[in-house]
Amino acid sequence: MPVEGSAAILVSSGRGVHEAKKAARVLAERGVKTGVIDMPSVDETRLLGLYDSGRPVVVAEQNNGYIWARLMKTLFTNRHSIDTSRLHAVNTLAEKG
Repeated sequence: MPVEGSAAILVSSGRGVHEAKKAARVLAERGVKTGVIDMPSVDETRLLGLYDSGRPVVVAEQNNGYIWARLMKTLFTNRHSIDTSRLHAVNTLAEKG
């Protein structure tokens, strides 16, 4: 789903991308345009660009939070000041696995 003009960005990989697209459709029905990024391997340049866009970034993962951890490491390595209020992690794994 397009990122340009989006109010927020959902970042996921694998099966999580399908769930992120569904969430973006639900949000669109409520008037919130949300972009979806499929990130099967970490792209630090893209992560920095998403952060620098000023939009909320939601990392939705079903695994160990690898993308989230890399996002945090990339930001703390490359930026002097970080606004964490618009960065969100969501564990999409069901309670029973």
